[in-house]
Amino acid sequence: MMRWVRVVLGLCVVVCEPAVAGTSFDRWYVITLDGQRVGYSHTSETEHNSEVTTFTETRISIRRGEDGLDITQQLQFVETNQGEPLRAVSTMGLGRIPVQTTYAFTETGIEMTIVQGDQKRVAHLPPVAGFWLTPAAAQRFTEQQMQAGQKQISFRTVDISMAPTAMDVNLSVVGEKMIAVLGKTVPAVEWEVTQSLLPGVVERQFVDQKGRTRITRIDLGFGGLAVEMIEADEAVARTDVDPPEIMARTLVRPDRGIEHPRLLRSSLYELKITGEGDLPSVSLPRGGYQRVVWGDHRTARVAVDLDSPVNPLDDLPSAEHQAASTVLNHNDQKIRQLIAEALGEDPLALDPIEQAHRLRDFVHLYIEEKDLAIGFATAGEVARTAQGDCSEHAVLLAAMLRGVEIPSRTVSGLLYVEEFLGRIGVFGYHMWTQAWLPSPLGEHWVDLDATLVDREFDAAHIALGYSSLSDRSMANDLVALAPLFDRLQVKILEVADR
Repeated sequence: MMRWVRVVLGLCVVVCEPAVAGTSFDRWYVITLDGQRVGYSHTSETEHNSEVTTFTETRISIRRGEDGLDITQQLQFVETNQGEPLRAVSTMGLGRIPVQTTYAFTETGIEMTIVQGDQKRVAHLPPVAGFWLTPAAAQRFTEQQMQAGQKQISFRTVDISMAPTAMDVNLSVVGEKMIAVLGKTVPAVEWEVTQSLLPGVVERQFVDQKGRTRITRIDLGFGGLAVEMIEADEAVARTDVDPPEIMARTLVRPDRGIEHPRLLRSSLYELKITGEGDLPSVSLPRGGYQRVVWGDHRTARVAVDLDSPVNPLDDLPSAEHQAASTVLNHNDQKIRQLIAEALGEDPLALDPIEQAHRLRDFVHLYIEEKDLAIGFATAGEVARTAQGDCSEHAVLLAAMLRGVEIPSRTVSGLLYVEEFLGRIGVFGYHMWTQAWLPSPLGEHWVDLDATLVDREFDAAHIALGYSSLSDRSMANDLVALAPLFDRLQVKILEVADR
């Protein structure tokens, strides 16, 4: 679910606006999903004392099953009127407790301060490599290129929503058309926009003759589901919404059912990417207990065998799998407290395998309020609220594993369930955890799913992607598989019980 949310939030990162030095703008946009209002975006720019401040706020409300979910993002970037970065603030509301990250740009790098409730973490980041344009400078450059009649525009800027991350932005003219906005029909130029942080995702921006974006549109899949940002006045943009249900559209129905899926020891699936047009670049993970063989660029066979882990020679843990991050801050005092509750005061007296399984069992029991009302909470938040769905189980377990020096990562993929949201026999998008553990066959990645009642993992899981959830890679990891939504078919070839 977080993949498409990240795509929607990403729409607000690059919006063409007239931004001539010394002027200011204030724009409001209604956000719709499949034609139904889900929220708004507000963007503005002001200049004071030779400093230019760009501000964007986005609010989205949806439902997952019967649970409502509100997601917020605020981004503020301050630069000189010559385009030199000074400071920035990102405030993300993906769970119950917002995460505020402040960046101070210095000659030696970027000072990052993350605050969430009573948690605070300070880190020094290297400067963003290469030449890039600050937000206001990027807007001025885009407007100048448009007014000069350019049909192709490219530049490099940064996304500060997770950590300052460079991204390439490319715009190309599609054509001209009339659009309806603010009660009027106006001429606009249609631009195709791609961002390197949203691979496989194509935006359509409809820009008027002054370089002002009036409508932004993107197709998310899910049976033709589309998101639009349409310029409106503030009162209309802030109108209350009736959130649509979104999760049922992401479910994948295989060609046949699986009896006793929680008992599967091995399985063989055929995954096919459907649809017309260009296919997204997809590399299904080979690791843990999963092997992948591609038949052609659309079809792959995926084998999951719990008795035969994959040789991890090309998939070894790195420093990112042990480091603290915004989502996985294992140094947080509350997480350290939970580790002691789960393992005792001397956790290192236990071997890593026993540590991992005790932590998995602890997380399963600790998260008492298991619902879909949380978007994507940090491990620190989950430690305090004991609430969430699969992603909250996965991140809390991953953080606690790192707290006892066991490398960990999260896995995004599919899980077969016999019934979910009124649908019988479907694969749903899911998240679980992998830990780097020893075994008689040597060290390898071991799958652990803290949402399951039984600690034993099962072969009704299909991994689609891994993430260390580092501050720099998390955003890319969350959207990497977005183009697969509504294009994935699953055929069950073989299954075997324990």
